[in-house]
Amino acid sequence: MKKWVIPILILLISLLIPEAKAAEVPFREGDRIVIYAPESSKALSAAQSSNYNLAGDVAQEGDALTGYGETEVWTVIQSEDGWQFTNNGQYLSMAASYSYLKLDEVHDTWTVEASGEHFTFLNQGRSQLICLNSRRGQWNACTPASASRSGETVLAVYVLPREEPEPVPDAGIYFGQLHSHTDFSDGTLSVEEAFAGAKAAGLDFFAITDHSQSFDNA
Repeated sequence: MKKWVIPILILLISLLIPEAKAAEVPFREGDRIVIYAPESSKALSAAQSSNYNLAGDVAQEGDALTGYGETEVWTVIQSEDGWQFTNNGQYLSMAASYSYLKLDEVHDTWTVEASGEHFTFLNQGRSQLICLNSRRGQWNACTPASASRSGETVLAVYVLPREEPEPVPDAGIYFGQLHSHTDFSDGTLSVEEAFAGAKAAGLDFFAITDHSQSFDNA
């Protein structure tokens, strides 16, 4: 085979292989989400017992998720290196040792990757996955190599309805008259004629400020 054939074959193969795209996550900065194991219907809680995060029961009802409480709701923060998740101001994280999930420890940044319709959450500092031990109903972390025997690592994400701000109406410019007299004092038109004229002129507001008939020099 001629030497120039191999580079051409490599080029053709590279053109045929689609370029890998970064996984799209269903959440964004500031979203409030629930992370849960879809097979067991257990949500990741910030509450802990004996170094393990508790698992709250949830249920999927159509497009909605029910059963979770505030301890199962995480606020999303997008950092330069990945994703962070907080509950009541505390960051979901891992310490420098042991396979426990912790709050406000040193390793608090996660890589989220798609796995079919769901996702895996890999701690960047420890290279371990968030994992549910469904038999014990507890959450901890495990290595990717031990994931298949450690529990559920392919997780679902429910994004709570976003609270969109109320639209602020555009500040308009209005035209009108705040000082006018009628024939009640020293004007020439009656009250009815004055208002009819203001309406015909397209004014947005109109006020009559006749002199008083009850006081001198008013």
